[in-house]
Amino acid sequence: MTRIPLDALIRRVSRIAEQRFNREGEIDPIWLVETVSGEQQIIVSPVMAPSALATSDYKDKLAAKMRETFADLDVVRYARAAECWTVDAEMIEEQFAQHYAALGYTLANHPSRREVVLFEAEDGTEVLTAFRDIVRPAHGKPYLGKLGAIERPRGLYGMARLTAE
Repeated sequence: MTRIPLDALIRRVSRIAEQRFNREGEIDPIWLVETVSGEQQIIVSPVMAPSALATSDYKDKLAAKMRETFADLDVVRYARAAECWTVDAEMIEEQFAQHYAALGYTLANHPSRREVVLFEAEDGTEVLTAFRDIVRPAHGKPYLGKLGAIERPRGLYGMARLTAE
């Protein structure tokens, strides 16, 4: 069986995210999973938590649940899309970020944050990431900017590597 390239999975989930964002003005995390037989399916996993600190705990539980789901479905690779905030790594040191998070603050209030949709794809041997800015004009409907460069990250973080565990 010939599989489409991993970067094509990112482009596919990017189009799905754009359609949902255009329809709803936001997106819940979207997973485009591919099984050992080559079947693809979409899983949407809403994040619901009462606070930023509770959200972190919920995301850990979500990662564990997705690992179970991947095992049950025989997932061999996936691409996902999730809204997030990001700042330039040079603008925020790790120690400051941890202190900031411990106080219950999120990057939602950081003056230099970017609101983006993060795309990740992983197949057990390779991890790719890309971003799309969320553009919220003063007048008009919000929309997603163009898909940025699809790159291999310098380090792994967050929920990446779900299929390898």
